[in-house]
Amino acid sequence: MERGSSKHSARVDDQMNHEVEGMMTAERPTRAEEWKEAEPAGEDQADPGAFGTTADRQPGTPPGMTNRDVELRSDLAAALPRSLFPADESTLLAHLVDDNAPDRLRHLVRQLPTGTQYQNIGEVSEALGLHREDHRF
Repeated sequence: MERGSSKHSARVDDQMNHEVEGMMTAERPTRAEEWKEAEPAGEDQADPGAFGTTADRQPGTPPGMTNRDVELRSDLAAALPRSLFPADESTLLAHLVDDNAPDRLRHLVRQLPTGTQYQNIGEVSEALGLHREDHRF
């Protein structure tokens, strides 16, 4: 017999699951008493989702970059380890092929100019024409 918790009995685990079941499945408040509900943001408080967002830039995206730039740079950084640098485009491409990286990353690295040594992912992404953040911290 397998149980979900070693701190409680099976009966207590079932009761705790039952208590939160409504909150997990409902898309509305589940409290019977209105005063127990969390209060919405006040009129003088800004909507956190509306500040500084555009179609290209979402919250968490550095200023000067688009979501696509961040995603591509992140994917490249995940596929190309720091230990690989400094490297030229042929070394980077060989690593991506050996590592079975996605075709879109291989295609990007094939666009790099030949004969250039790259010291890090930042230089690679800049050579690919991806935007850089305006400032950091």
